Amino acid sequence: MNKIYQCKCKVDKYIEEIQEKERLNEVDPITIGGIYLGITALIFIKGLIEVLFFASMLRKTTKPNKEITKMVNDAYKEKGSNKTWSVNVVKNKDPNAFAITGSTVWTTSGLYKLLNTREVVAVALHECGHVENKDVFKRIAADSPLRTGVIGVAIAAAVATGIPFISLLVFSILIAISDTFLAHLQGRPQESAADSHAAYMGYRDEMISALEKIQQYVDRLSSRRECGAICQFVTKLSEFMDEHPPIRKRIEDLLKQPKFYRLSQSNNKKEMFKFAKDFLKVKEPVTFDQAGDKLEKLMKQR
Repeated sequence: MNKIYQCKCKVDKYIEEIQEKERLNEVDPITIGGIYLGITALIFIKGLIEVLFFASMLRKTTKPNKEITKMVNDAYKEKGSNKTWSVNVVKNKDPNAFAITGSTVWTTSGLYKLLNTREVVAVALHECGHVENKDVFKRIAADSPLRTGVIGVAIAAAVATGIPFISLLVFSILIAISDTFLAHLQGRPQESAADSHAAYMGYRDEMISALEKIQQYVDRLSSRRECGAICQFVTKLSEFMDEHPPIRKRIEDLLKQPKFYRLSQSNNKKEMFKFAKDFLKVKEPVTFDQAGDKLEKLMKQR
C-alpha cells in the first residue's frame, strides 16, 4: 500500500511538472503584443535620436553656400512660400546631397565639381522635397516594426534549433529582405516625389541634366575597375535593393512632367519674352511687360 502511495505521488508530481511546462509554453497575446510594441517604440526612438543628433552635429560643423541658398529661397518665393532654407556644404569628394529635417540641406563639395550652379540648386530642391514630405520620419516609422519582427523571428529560430548562430543568419537575411521591401514600396516613390518637387519649383531640366551627369560619373567609376560575374551579380543586386529608382527611369518620369517656368529663369529679356509668349500661347504681338504680367498672374493661380 505504501509503495502504491509513493508511486501515485510520483505520477502526480510528473503531471504537475508537465502542466507547469505547458503553462510556461502558453502564449499570451496581450503580453507578446506589449513586448512587440515596446521594442518597436524603442527602435523608433533610437532611430529618431540618431538622425536628430546627426543633423545637429552637421549644422554646427558646416557652413551654407550663400549663392545656392539664395537661389533655393528665391525659387520658394516665386511659388508664394515664405519658407527659408540653408544649403550647407560638407567636405567630401563624392557627389552627393541629403536632408534630414528642419530647413537645412547638405551638399558635398564633390557635387559642385560635377554639376553647374543651377543643377546643384535642382538637387538641393529635390532634398527640400524630402524634408517637406517628412520622408526620413516615415522611413523610421515603417522600418521600426519590421525590425522588431525580424528580431523576434531570429530569436525564435535560435530557440527552435538550439543553434545561436542561426539567429544571426536569419536576422541578416530578413533585414536584407525587409530593406529591399521598404526600398521598393516606400523609398522609390519618395525619390520620385522629390524629383517632382524639383520640377514643380521650376528646375525640371536642370534636375534631368544633373541626373545625366551623375549617371556618367557612376559609369566612369565602373569602367575603371574590372568586374567579373560575381561583381556584376553584386552590382545588379545592389541596384535592385537601392531605394533610388534607376536614373534612366527617373529621367523618363521627369520628361513626362510639365515644365514649370520661373519668372527669374532668364536675365535676358528676349529669352524671357520668348518662353512667356510660348507658355501663354499668345498669338498676337505683346510687349515683354504684358507677357510678364500675364505669366506672373498665371503662376500665382497655380
